[in-house]
Amino acid sequence: MKGDKEILGKYAKKGYSLGKANGQLVTVWFKDSIIGALNQEMAMPEALQDICRRHREGLTASRI
Repeated sequence: MKGDKEILGKYAKKGYSLGKANGQLVTVWFKDSIIGALNQEMAMPEALQDICRRHREGLTASRI
């Protein structure tokens, strides 16, 4: 698997990272909390970045 920076792009610099659970799931983390998970077959970079984007939008919306 590629590194977090390659997969998550700009989101890796903003506190997002990847992990694995049960050998079947790729987890998406923001700082010290899991914000999403995908089956390895579905865990394409675009889908993982979408989880980060939606989470970031939620953080932004909660500040308004």
